[in-house]
Amino acid sequence: MTAQGQKFYSHISFALQEITNAANEAKNLNIQGNIVLGSYLSLQPIIPALEEFASVNPDITFTFLRISDLTYVNSQNMDALLCYEQSDGLNFQERLYITSAERVIIAPRRDLPDPENLRFHLQELKQEPFVSLQWGNDRIEEIFDEFTHHNFIPNVRYRTNSALFKQELMESGLAVGFSNSLLASQLHPAGKYIQAAHAPQTALIKIFLAWRSADARSPAAEEFKKFMTQKFAGQ
Repeated sequence: MTAQGQKFYSHISFALQEITNAANEAKNLNIQGNIVLGSYLSLQPIIPALEEFASVNPDITFTFLRISDLTYVNSQNMDALLCYEQSDGLNFQERLYITSAERVIIAPRRDLPDPENLRFHLQELKQEPFVSLQWGNDRIEEIFDEFTHHNFIPNVRYRTNSALFKQELMESGLAVGFSNSLLASQLHPAGKYIQAAHAPQTALIKIFLAWRSADARSPAAEEFKKFMTQKFAGQ
């Protein structure tokens, strides 16, 4: 080292040591823990955010619960839930808007009024058997409230508390059902059903990330909530 270098180093050595100490202290203060995240939707809307969160919180792990039975959806067995706007009665205290998904209807291919058009009025499916999710207390999906605007009661022949069972009934062509573009992309067509938009087109389905109450959140869950709130603020 030159004389000039030695002189410069004597002035900055203390600052360099402080930087090293600060970095080590910050590393040792990394929040640790596991976050239980449930969803009966695709995780697609939040996957980029999950990747970014993991890069800055390497000691926080995730357990993902694929919800197929709404009986088990509650704030006691998970920290957060990716859900529809209509799911606000599932004992979660706060929610964050993530995105919206296009509403689609899954109908048996044989029963479409005009299979080439892929657009129709709900009245044209009035006699078709529908499948609906139950949200507890015998309450069916609010998405069926749309029928009231068309002055008829849907022929709900199948009710289930399982999103998986509903999907299977629609895939089989056994029943008509509402879905959204995120869930519909996961269906496995076998020539028995078709996805179609209905007219008049209604509002998009809003999707939220809901949180258990603040006093029950772990430090890891609190950090995740703070990160996601900053990420999706202003959506």
